[in-house]
Amino acid sequence: MARTAGSWLTLAALAGVAACTGPSEGTGVDPRVQQVLEAFAPQVLVPALEAVAADADALGAALSTDGAQAAFATLMASWQQVEVLQIGPLASSLSGGEDLRDEIYSWPTVNGCRVDQETVDEDWDSASFFEDNLVNSYGLDALEHLLFAPLETECPEQVGIDDEWAALGEDGIEANRLAYAAVVTSEIRDQASELSTRDLQPSSIDELFAAIFYVDTMTKDRKLAQPLGQMDCEDATCPDDVESLPSGLGAANIAGNLRGFRSAFTGGEGLGFDDLLTDVGHDDLGVEILAETDEAIAAADALTTPLDEAIGSGDVEALHAEVKDVTDLLKGDLATVLALQIPVEADGDND
Repeated sequence: MARTAGSWLTLAALAGVAACTGPSEGTGVDPRVQQVLEAFAPQVLVPALEAVAADADALGAALSTDGAQAAFATLMASWQQVEVLQIGPLASSLSGGEDLRDEIYSWPTVNGCRVDQETVDEDWDSASFFEDNLVNSYGLDALEHLLFAPLETECPEQVGIDDEWAALGEDGIEANRLAYAAVVTSEIRDQASELSTRDLQPSSIDELFAAIFYVDTMTKDRKLAQPLGQMDCEDATCPDDVESLPSGLGAANIAGNLRGFRSAFTGGEGLGFDDLLTDVGHDDLGVEILAETDEAIAAADALTTPLDEAIGSGDVEALHAEVKDVTDLLKGDLATVLALQIPVEADGDND
């Protein structure tokens, strides 16, 4: 649904959640905003992390069956919602977090060759494996390689594992990958479970806004515009930059991001940004954002061809346009009406 230009931006003089009821005594924070912040962890992020842990358990049980790849897809879909909810320890250390998101999923930092090296080294069950290795050796991206990559190694000849790889044979490679995947899956479950017990309340509404801005800087730009050749691509298109190349789950990941955004925007069963818009008399903007989000989710769900293969068909361009309809409202009208601060990494982006 295309957006009619201009309507909300003329309301800048009316912007600001402070128009609600004033700051809570002693906190300087509007009480309704405080309710949104307090609801976020129990209503949105903790349930999302608990879903990741449960889905990792299910994958662990399915690893030696024909259902392993489907179980991985379910787990990845759950995690893609958390991608949009990087608060507290999940956030980057550059913004005061602990980089724990990378411990579970480090994309776009991925290295299939490194996973292949660990497959032949067979030290994934050592007590110090996760301390001794970089994040591209474990997590969902490594797990995806273990479950979906062809049996040929990704390593170039100069890495020097060709003989060891050949010596394993197909049965040995599959057995090692399965054992390696079991350890990684267990670690993902433990990480998600531990994270769900941490302090995950945003410190401010701007911190929460910066987290959901993922749908602009990562979902729209890195996952769609870059492979489409619209940014940071030296060729006409860059399909190799698509997320989840081994599994072909790129479009499903985008749908997951949008579902995570929707959950954060509504606050789950608690208060969310839509309630703050209602408080300042702009509930119709909240309705519009949710409608655009649902249209984008439907477009992502409908794209069943792997994203890298679909580039050039027009379907990926259409999906990008749907996501852009959401992010235009996010960084335009929503930011203006609620007086929210655009994240530094996105400041000056006019797309």
